[in-house]
Amino acid sequence: GTLPQRLDSVDYYISATVEGRKGIWTGRLRVGHVSAHLADSDVVDRAIISYFYITNGVLRTNLGVVTRRAIVYSREYIGLQVAARPFEPLRAYAGVLVYPHMIPLGNRWDLQAGIEGRTPRFARDRLSVYGGIDRKFRGEVAFRPTLAAEIGLRLHGGRERSVRFALRALTGYSERGQFLFREESHISTGVFIDM
Repeated sequence: GTLPQRLDSVDYYISATVEGRKGIWTGRLRVGHVSAHLADSDVVDRAIISYFYITNGVLRTNLGVVTRRAIVYSREYIGLQVAARPFEPLRAYAGVLVYPHMIPLGNRWDLQAGIEGRTPRFARDRLSVYGGIDRKFRGEVAFRPTLAAEIGLRLHGGRERSVRFALRALTGYSERGQFLFREESHISTGVFIDM
């Protein structure tokens, strides 16, 4: 049979960001907190997938479903990112995230770099096509890479506001804390409101 749809996990983020620009350069400093929790009971995934990523907790099989105890996952972080826009439609960035406090303990920093670009606006200056690729090396998974890509259509509003209709792809390690050791590959769609 099939499993009912469940909410696997809930991750909470809170952060404060300060950003500055000078010429083609942008700098961003972030300070924040993330915590991750299992949601609907302890049902995590189908057994055939789950055995590849569960390394902590107790495994129990029950009709093809693996359950495990939730881990305590909490991080306080400081992030610094530097970006350059050598010409208008192109932006490249690199940054580091440092974790002064983390549970469970692991390597206390991540590296990230990427590039993004967009077409000139069209349709009465309201629309543009954009895309980007991002590579992240997370210390908590021994700096193994995660690659993310996004392409979409941006509906421009006033100032920096916009709505994005996006197609995203990710391959690498899960961004959700309860599943930090799970390798994932997926494609998703979304609507994002940028304020």
